[in-house]
Amino acid sequence: MANLFHSAEIRWFSDEAEAMETIFRNLPFQNPRHGNDTFPPQPERTDYYLKTGLLSIGIKVREGNHEIKLKSDKNEFVQEIGNIEHWSKWSSSEELNILNTIDNALLADWIAVNKKRFLKVYEVKKDKSVDYTTEFVDDGCGVEFTKLTVDGDTYYSFGMEAFCTFNSGVDNLAATWHALGLKRSLFRGLRCMSYPEFLIAVFSGTF
Repeated sequence: MANLFHSAEIRWFSDEAEAMETIFRNLPFQNPRHGNDTFPPQPERTDYYLKTGLLSIGIKVREGNHEIKLKSDKNEFVQEIGNIEHWSKWSSSEELNILNTIDNALLADWIAVNKKRFLKVYEVKKDKSVDYTTEFVDDGCGVEFTKLTVDGDTYYSFGMEAFCTFNSGVDNLAATWHALGLKRSLFRGLRCMSYPEFLIAVFSGTF
């Protein structure tokens, strides 16, 4: 059975790490008295994206999970942040990885993206206050810094993905943005785009 998930997202990409890594490291992730010097990465993984050539859909296989993401609405421009994208995602776990059922000649239609991710999750409460959390929550926003390896080349990404139950996704993303003291000027010179747009740019030689 597939699980349906709605999100409001914004991402930036670059072939240089310094700006995004600095932003991420400066984000709080625990009680300040414990310090904020180090943060552990997520387990390294490789995601496989189908080359669709479309900006409004993403199809990938991730560690046995099959995921389809569709643009669910037009981008929403927020002056203080930028273009926020609305996505709907269907995710299912299969005993048989779909890549194992595809003829070898068709595997060239899939893009292997190795990811080393650092993730901080923030809960957004009904009064729009924001706290770092390590628990599952209904409303909040994940903030990640990721090192990407695509076809032997290295890129970096900084993304915010908000999820919601009682607030809207954009409200949760904006509340997290403001609570963390983020500003658009911090991302000057970085390319704001979705994963499908990024992969199209990489393979068309326009990134």
